[in-house]
Amino acid sequence: MGYREKQNRRKRGAALLLALLLLIGCGGCQKNGARADSKEEPANVHEIRAKDKTYYVLDREYTGDCAVQKVQFFSEAPEWEAEGYRVILVENDEAIPEGFSQQTVMSLQEYTDYCERWGLEPAYTDPEKAYAVLAGGEACMDVVDLQLADVWTQDNTVTIFLRDRFHNPNPHSCGFVVTVPVEPSIRQLQLIPVYDAEEAKNLQRYGTPYDPHETAAPEKPVLYLYPETETEVRVLLDYDGELTCSYPAYRDGWSVTAQPDGTLTDKDGMVYSYLYWEGLGQAEYDFSEGFCVRGADTAAFLEQALASL
Repeated sequence: MGYREKQNRRKRGAALLLALLLLIGCGGCQKNGARADSKEEPANVHEIRAKDKTYYVLDREYTGDCAVQKVQFFSEAPEWEAEGYRVILVENDEAIPEGFSQQTVMSLQEYTDYCERWGLEPAYTDPEKAYAVLAGGEACMDVVDLQLADVWTQDNTVTIFLRDRFHNPNPHSCGFVVTVPVEPSIRQLQLIPVYDAEEAKNLQRYGTPYDPHETAAPEKPVLYLYPETETEVRVLLDYDGELTCSYPAYRDGWSVTAQPDGTLTDKDGMVYSYLYWEGLGQAEYDFSEGFCVRGADTAAFLEQALASL
C-alpha cells in the first residue's frame, strides 16, 4: 500500500470517528435537554384514586421561585391589620371586587398594571420573564390557609398545584395572589386543587374532602353539590329577602360545572368548593306563644314537636 493511500485511509478513519463522536454528543444533548424542559410528574404531591377519579395529596410545600401575597378587603381603613396581609380598600368589603380574581399568564407590563390597580408591590421585575398569576378569594371570610404544593411546566402550559382554605365568616373578605415567574414561551395556566392527608382519607372513604359524620367541617351557610357524574348546574335562590353576601357573585344565579367530589368550576375556570350566600329575610315570625320544657325532656319534646310541625 502506497504512502498516499495510507494517508487517505487515516483521514477517512478520523472523519468517521469524529462523526460518531458528534452523533453521540448531540444525542446526549437532546436527551439531557428533554429532561430539563419537562417533568415526568410533580415532585411534591402524590396521587390517590377515589371514586374512579385522581386526586393530588400534599407531601411538602413548593420551595421554588414564587411569591404569595395575602390581602383583606375593607370599605374603610380598619383599626387593626392581620399579620401578613395587605389591606385593599374597596367599595364593598363583603364581596371580592370584579377583576381581582385571575388565572392567567401575564407579561411584565400586564403584571405591573395588575399590581398597581390593587395597590400591591410587584414581586418580580424581570422583563425577560412571563408571570403566571393565580388570584382569588372568598367573601365574608377573613383568613386564608394557602399551601403551594408544586409548579409543573410542560410544553406551553404551567400547572399550579394549590391547596387553599378559608376560615371564619366575617363582614369583610380576603384573598391571595400567587405569582410564579415562567419562560416567555408559557401561554396557559391551569390550577389543580390539592388536599391534605386527612382530606385524602375522606375522599377515599366518602368521596368528599369532608367527613359527613363530623359537624365541624361545613360550619357555613353554603351549598355543596355532589352529582353522580360531571354535570352543568344552574342554581337559583328562591329567597324572600335581600342578599347581603354571596361568593362567587350570585348575580342572576350560579352556573357551574359540578364534579362528583364536590369541586365546582365556573365559566372563567375558577375553582370553588361550595356556593356561599347570606341575606336579610323579609319573613315575620310570631313569638307570642312558646313552650317551657325541662332540660331533661328537650330531646323527646323536639322529636314530637318537630314531627307535628
